[in-house]
Amino acid sequence: MALDEKGMNNLKRQAIYHRDTLNYLHWGRWRQIYTTFHFYSRSLFLLPYWLFVTCVRLLTNDSGKRWGITFSRTLLKHYFLNKGLESVWVNTASPLPFKKATLVLAIRDDPMSAHYIQSIFSGTLIIPLLDYMKKFGTLPTPFRTLSHYLSACSYVDQPLPVACENVKKLLKQGYPTLAFINQNFAHSLLKNKLEVYPELLSLTQIPDVDVYLLSTAGVTNIQHSTRLNPSYVTNKLYTLDEVLSGNDLNSILGVNRLGEFFGFRYVEIIKP
Repeated sequence: MALDEKGMNNLKRQAIYHRDTLNYLHWGRWRQIYTTFHFYSRSLFLLPYWLFVTCVRLLTNDSGKRWGITFSRTLLKHYFLNKGLESVWVNTASPLPFKKATLVLAIRDDPMSAHYIQSIFSGTLIIPLLDYMKKFGTLPTPFRTLSHYLSACSYVDQPLPVACENVKKLLKQGYPTLAFINQNFAHSLLKNKLEVYPELLSLTQIPDVDVYLLSTAGVTNIQHSTRLNPSYVTNKLYTLDEVLSGNDLNSILGVNRLGEFFGFRYVEIIKP
């Protein structure tokens, strides 16, 4: 079971814009010409890095996987920078790599949310992705191989009730893992209510696992931002205890604080 039919169609429709960016280039405007030239000129500098990572991946296993994950973050940072998205951290300069099993909870507000979150962390973070969201075009650039590296740091993106066991398994193995708590897409500017899965509670109660909440307000601006007209994404990373301020997630006040953190006025628990 993946996203429901409505959510799947919405995801595919919105993802077309991002996936085709590297294939269908609009040469009619000088901004697009500049952006495209800048993108491919910088991509040339990534070729030696890509050749090195490819050789390491072919010759070794664990080392190649680690280098591949690092390379995928570099490619994604390059992609979002070229698309005009600039990150601004509210409470930290940049998050340090997690040293133990850590659960990062966020909302899915754009088809590229998981990719963006992967690009802003300096350490390994296992993210939820559908197979077709691992591919970035067919042009002869290092992005052709991005799917190989994303496969090493992702699990199948499914509704939280289905993905819950995969998330628990990854945490048990010691991997920092990202999980989306909402159904389909949620955007506070378009909707006042955040719908979350009840399985969220069981995930936050796993022993010896640090739980963080991550807000990336502004990722949806990728649909109209450019390198010459950039947009800013405001990133906030706090522990669950800091957000709840001593309240329990089972309580109304605790649930409301969760909604406020992500910019929503109301929170509704999805009934099974």
